[in-house]
Amino acid sequence: MLAGVDFRETDLSEYIQALAGNITCVQGVFQKGPIEVATKVNGWAQFYSIYGGYLDGYDAPLHVRRALDRGATLYISRVAHYTAIADASTLTAIAASVTLSDRNGAPAPTLKVSASSRGTWGNQAIGGLSVEVKDATLNPATEFRLDVKLNGKIVEVHDNLSMDSTKSNYAEVVVAAQSQYIVADDQDSVTAVFADRPALGMFNLVGGNDGLANLSDTDYIGDAGAATGMHVFDNVTDATQMAALEATAGGGVPATSAVVIAGVAYCEARKDMLFIAEVPDGTVASAVIFRGAIDSSYGAMYRGRLYVQDPKKPLQKLMGALGDILGVYAYNDKVAKMWYPPAGDKRGRIPYALGLKDNVGTAAREAGDGATLYDNSINPILKRNESGIMVWGNRTLLRSSSSALRSIHVRRLLLYCEKGIAGAMWKYNFDLHDPQTWREVYNAVTEFMDPVKSGRGCYDYRFECDQTAKSIDDVKLNTPQNIDNEVFVSQLFIKPVRSIERVQVDFIVTKTGAVLTETTLPA
Repeated sequence: MLAGVDFRETDLSEYIQALAGNITCVQGVFQKGPIEVATKVNGWAQFYSIYGGYLDGYDAPLHVRRALDRGATLYISRVAHYTAIADASTLTAIAASVTLSDRNGAPAPTLKVSASSRGTWGNQAIGGLSVEVKDATLNPATEFRLDVKLNGKIVEVHDNLSMDSTKSNYAEVVVAAQSQYIVADDQDSVTAVFADRPALGMFNLVGGNDGLANLSDTDYIGDAGAATGMHVFDNVTDATQMAALEATAGGGVPATSAVVIAGVAYCEARKDMLFIAEVPDGTVASAVIFRGAIDSSYGAMYRGRLYVQDPKKPLQKLMGALGDILGVYAYNDKVAKMWYPPAGDKRGRIPYALGLKDNVGTAAREAGDGATLYDNSINPILKRNESGIMVWGNRTLLRSSSSALRSIHVRRLLLYCEKGIAGAMWKYNFDLHDPQTWREVYNAVTEFMDPVKSGRGCYDYRFECDQTAKSIDDVKLNTPQNIDNEVFVSQLFIKPVRSIERVQVDFIVTKTGAVLTETTLPA
C-alpha cells in the first residue's frame, strides 16, 4: 500500500451521555434577583452578583454558599408572596423606582428608572440605588448621562443617552443592554425634542418591597398553570435533586410538612429528582411527627442543626444543615458516582462546622434516639467520637423495609440510569420498528450500562428488547399487537449494589495451641 492519509471518524453523538449528579434545584428567600425564574449558578461570585449577599432573618444565602463551596451546581428560584398563587400577576414584591420629569417649563414624566429586580435592596434609604442626571459628555445640549449609585458610590455610568427611540443610543435600549442595576422605561413625554430629557439632579429610588409579608407554604408549592413555586423548575431537565431552603426547617419561614409532602409528590410525578428536606429544630419525637406518613423513594429527610461562623458578625450562629447536605451530595458525586451512598466517614463529612446541637451519635444515644430516627427513615447528622460531623444515614422516605429503593444511593442509581437512557431513547421515536432498530437500541443501552456495572453501580444487569430476533416471528416483547400500536417495549433488569449499614466483627477466643487456619475458623 502506498503512503497516504486515511481519515477515521467516531460519532460520539450516538452515545448516551453521562449525567452530572451534583445539580440541585433550590428555592429560597434572597436579597435581590429574578423571582420565580430558574437561574443556574456554579459559584458564590456568580450567585452574589445576581441574588446579593447574606440576610438578617433568612439563612438561604448561607445555605447556598455552603453548598456551592463543596462543588454543587444550583438552579436558584427566589420566592416571594402571591395573593393568589394561580395568578402570577399577584406577586407582592415591588421594585424600587423613581420617575424622572423632563426639562419643560411645566415638567412632565419622561423616564422611569427602576431597580433591576424587585425588593427593598433598591431603596436608597437603606443603602440602595440613586441616579444622578447630568448633561452628556459628547452632546450636552441634546443628550444626557445617568450615573447609577449604590449606597452613594457610582457603580455604573451610562453616557450620551437620547430620548429619541429611533436613535442607536436610545436610553431605554442602552440601559436594558448594559445595566446590572437599573431598568429604564420611557414615559412617552409629549414635550418637544431635547427638552424631554430628564431634568438635572440626584434622585433616589424608593418603594421597593421584598414581598415577604404573609409568605407561606403555598408560595413554595406553587401552581402548575401559573408556573409558580416548584413549577418554576418544570423545564429544568438536568437536575437530580430539589430542596426548599428553610421552608422545611424553619428560619425566616414557619416550618410545616406541607412543603415536604408537595415536594416529594412533585419529584415523584416527574420521576427524575429526589426531594431533600430537613426537619425543624426540636426533639427526636417532634422530628418523627414532622416526618409523617410520607411513603416514597423520591424524598429523603435529615435531622441536625449546625453551629457555624456567622458571616456578618464575629459570632457563632445556629442553622439548619440543608446547604451542607447538598454539599455532601456534590462532594459524593465528585469523588465517586451518583450510585455511591452520600453518607458516612468517606463521603458524608460536613466540614467548616463549629459544632452540632443535640448529637445523637454518642454511645448513650445511638441505640435510642439515633435508632428511632433511622427506623423512621430520618437520616441523622451526628458526631461520633473525634471523627467529625457527618451525615449518618442513607434512607429515602419509602416505608418498605425490603425494597432496595429505601436506600438513597439506589434511588439515585435509577435516576442516573433512567435519565440517561430516556434521553437516548428519544431519537428512536419515528424510527422503523424492526429488528435492526432493536439491535441499535440494545447496543446503545449496553454501552451505557457497562460502565455502571464496572463502576460498582450494579452487581449485574440484563437488557431485553428482542435484540436477537431475526424477524418479527421471533419476538417476545414487541409482539405484533405492540408493533401495530406503534409501541416499542424493552426491559432492564438490574441488581443494584447494596450498602453496608452494620459492620459485624466476631471475636473468637481460642486455646493457646490452636492452629489458626482458614479451615479451622468458624463459619
